[in-house]
Amino acid sequence: MKLRLTRVASAVALLGLASPLMAAPADTASPYYTDPQNVYVQDATSDGVNQLNMVLCIMNAMRPAEMLDQKGTAAADGSVSVLYSALVDQNKCDSSKRANASNSTATSSAAEATPSYMNAVVNVSRASNSAPMIAKVWLSFNNGNGMPVTVDVRVAASQSPTDVPPYGVFRLDYAGQSGGLQMFNGFIDSSAGAISYFERNTEPGNPLRVNGLTMAAASTTSGAGTMAVNGTSFDFAYDSALFRRSDTANDVCFNRSIAQANKSVWSYGTYDAVTGARVDTVHPGFPIVATKTADGSKVYGYAGYWGLNLQGVDLGALPDGLVNGYTIADQRPNNTNVYSLSKVSGKLTQWSQGSTTLDAVDGIPMFFWGNLSDPTNPQASLTDNPSVTGFNTWQAHWDKTTAAVYVTGKQSCNPTGCVVASVTPAAKIGAAALAGMPLSGWSDAVGGNVNVPSTGVAHVGTDAVTYYTQNVVLPGSAGAPTDLYCMSNCPTAASLAAFTGMNGPFGSGTGQQWMYGAQSVHYTFDGSGLKESGAPVTDTNPSHFSSQYMGGVMTGRLFTAPLTSCTPPYMGMSATVCEPQAP
Repeated sequence: MKLRLTRVASAVALLGLASPLMAAPADTASPYYTDPQNVYVQDATSDGVNQLNMVLCIMNAMRPAEMLDQKGTAAADGSVSVLYSALVDQNKCDSSKRANASNSTATSSAAEATPSYMNAVVNVSRASNSAPMIAKVWLSFNNGNGMPVTVDVRVAASQSPTDVPPYGVFRLDYAGQSGGLQMFNGFIDSSAGAISYFERNTEPGNPLRVNGLTMAAASTTSGAGTMAVNGTSFDFAYDSALFRRSDTANDVCFNRSIAQANKSVWSYGTYDAVTGARVDTVHPGFPIVATKTADGSKVYGYAGYWGLNLQGVDLGALPDGLVNGYTIADQRPNNTNVYSLSKVSGKLTQWSQGSTTLDAVDGIPMFFWGNLSDPTNPQASLTDNPSVTGFNTWQAHWDKTTAAVYVTGKQSCNPTGCVVASVTPAAKIGAAALAGMPLSGWSDAVGGNVNVPSTGVAHVGTDAVTYYTQNVVLPGSAGAPTDLYCMSNCPTAASLAAFTGMNGPFGSGTGQQWMYGAQSVHYTFDGSGLKESGAPVTDTNPSHFSSQYMGGVMTGRLFTAPLTSCTPPYMGMSATVCEPQAP
């Protein structure tokens, strides 16, 4: 389903700007040159550091020290304290979702990019100006399965961050529970320039997960430490020039110079081509407050490009169509706009095909699933590194200089996440093997799904690379299709009603078809969403959202013209025409 805000009693005009590529602005003092740039580095150790950073980011967002100094109430004994509530967008503290939120044409989703607020009650106190600051925090939020989680946090801080020690001196302990069961607990301890982090995940139904990190003598220019994340242990050290990482199988050293890095842009600013002045979208997103008509209670949230978040309101339980139970008001300063809240069943994603060349994606990593064992000798590798064999998800890139594909990593996953282990030295796939091997996978930097077809001969830099970008099509929007046709994985109102979570949710025999066959389903698509035979195609039963359907039921590819039975050209069968040829 999709929820949206509709402006009441007025209209909003959106202005789009487009211009050809031009030379950089002449004014070197303009924002084009002076705006800060944020750079994020990805490595096998990043997951461990990101978990630590996320906890610290959430605490920092509450600004306990600033609130104590600015709003604290002094007592007769010289102590000072403050009690306040806060909303914290946990997605802004999650590095993976922060990157995805800025990549609107690749991996973003409404769940990732829409703000996800945690409610916080914060009690901060200090016995005297020389005593440690004590913060007690109670956090509440819903996890990815919609279950309420509460987290108790205690922080004792005696020194603010400086160059030495870079993290200040503090101790932070936390524990999370849901439904009376403990889900996780951990601590962060910082003193004398060293920092230690430990988290133990005890969520029922999942294997015990223990993550930890210890880093000594840490600064932006040097440091060393060890970590355990997702069952893998690393030792690492760095100085201003180099970064070294070692696990049980690999010991690698990297140059920290930005000039030597493979780079990809996740988000960027827009600037006037002549003056270099910043050109901002006036209102890319904004805070809102929902007032319940029945009792006047208020819920705060956020509305933006990727959707709507109202912390504490079960949006899935709201009825379809116009919802009269809440009045939505704009919370921007000097803004009195009022909105109505409506819910639309389903979300449509348009896939647009793009094309580039291998040389144009030189050095950009992609992930693909494949067998790198020699079919004539399964014990041998198709690469020049004997350890790179078998079926796996491999990280690889095209090298323009040598006109070859190199495997640089091997991904392994478990219920707690995925880790990429470096392949050292990088394994070059033999030209003869690559000639008959299509590469189909995923690359965040290119935009998502990537395919390099087999050419029958060794690849060259001008060979085509096909990729797809994704754009959300809002129900009832201008230019949205009104009729859609599905041949594979096509849910119907009847099949969703009969879906128990064990059987498949797809109807008309389309769950056993893969883009060819005689069965198809016709949908209509309008302002109320996706319908089949006039009935909404929506699954709102929370018991269904488990296993492979935890993210919801999705259709296969949809076409705007009727489909006919077709056969692909493989396994000796002759091809027949599929109508239409492309989505």
